[in-house]
Amino acid sequence: MKTTKRCTVLAALVLAATSGLLFAGPLDPPPGPVASTHKTLSEVEPRIAINATNTPGDATTTFRITQPGSYYLTGNMTGEVGKAGISIDTSHVTIDLCGYVMDGATVPGVSGSRDGIVGGNISNIRVTNGVIKSWGRRGIQLNIASNSMYDHLRFSGNGANLPTQALYVGKSSIITDCVFENNIGNALQTDSSCVITRCSINGLTGSGIPTAAGITTGSGCLISENTVAGCASIGIDAGAQSLVERCVITNCAGIGINASTGTEIRGNTITGISATGSSGAIQVNSFCMVRDNVCRSGGYGIRTVGAGNTIVGNHFSGHTNVYVLTVNNRIGPFVNASNTGASTGSANLAGTMGSTDPNANFIE
Repeated sequence: MKTTKRCTVLAALVLAATSGLLFAGPLDPPPGPVASTHKTLSEVEPRIAINATNTPGDATTTFRITQPGSYYLTGNMTGEVGKAGISIDTSHVTIDLCGYVMDGATVPGVSGSRDGIVGGNISNIRVTNGVIKSWGRRGIQLNIASNSMYDHLRFSGNGANLPTQALYVGKSSIITDCVFENNIGNALQTDSSCVITRCSINGLTGSGIPTAAGITTGSGCLISENTVAGCASIGIDAGAQSLVERCVITNCAGIGINASTGTEIRGNTITGISATGSSGAIQVNSFCMVRDNVCRSGGYGIRTVGAGNTIVGNHFSGHTNVYVLTVNNRIGPFVNASNTGASTGSANLAGTMGSTDPNANFIE
C-alpha cells in the first residue's frame, strides 16, 4: 500500500513539473484567406501531356511540339493518312512514350501515314520508352537534330510505303538499348560522332531495295555490343575513323562489316554470310585495324580495297577465299590450324595451331 501511494505521489509531481511545458496553439487563425496546401497537377507530374489541347497538330502532323519541355504520351497513338505523328519544332525537348505504342497503322501499297516523329535543325532531343511501328516512312526522322538521345525504343514494320530508315538521326547522338524488327529498308542510320550500343536488329527486308543495312554511320562513331541479323545487304556499314567492337552479325546477304578509312574492327563475331557474288565477312578501305574477330562462312573472310590496313589475330573458317588483299597492307601470317585427334589424359599434348606468332590469323 505504501509503495502504491509513493508511486501516485511521484506521478503527480512529474505531471505538475511538466504541465507548464504543454500548451495549445493559438485559437485565432492567421489573418487573410485560408490557403490551400495541396500540390497542383503540374507539381505532381511536372511534364506536358501530348494531346490535341497541349500540342495541337495541323494538316501535316497529328501533334506539334513548339516549346521546350518534357512531354509524355497518355495512351496509345494511331497515325493518320498523309500525316506525321509528332513534329518537334524546337530544341530541348524530351518525349517519354511511357511504354505506349505509336502505331502508324499503314497498310502496304495503300496511302497511309508518313513519319512517326519528325524534326528539323534542332538539338538536345530525347525520345525514350515505347514502341514505334507501322509508319509509312521512317519511325523517327531527326537526321539533322544534333546532340540527342534515343533509348529503350522498339521499331517494327516501318517503311512499307517508302523504305528508308526506321531510325535516322543527326550528329553527336546516342542510341542505346533499342530493338528493330522487320522494318523495310535500313534499320538505323546516323550522322557523325554518334554512339550506338546494345541494340538488336533483326529481319530487315529490302522490298526492292538491295541496300537494306542494319547499322549505317557517319565518321567517328562508336558501334559497340550490337546484334544484327537477317539484313538484305550490309550488317554494319561504318564511317571513317570509327570503332566497331564486340558486335554479332549473322545471316546477312552481303557483307558482315564494311568499314571506311581509318576504322578499327575488333572482337566481333560474323557468321552465316552469303557465299554468293562479292559477299563476305569483313571489307575495309584504307588504314584500318582488323584484329581478334571470328568469321565463319561467306564468300571471303577479309577483303581490302585500299592500302595501309593491319590485319592480325583473326580466326576464319568456311570461306570460299579466306582473304582477298590489295597491295601494301600489313598482315600477320595466315596459318592453317589442324584438328587434334581424339585424346584423353593428363600428359603434354602438342598444339595444332601451326604458329606461335601473336599476330597470326588462323584458318580452321
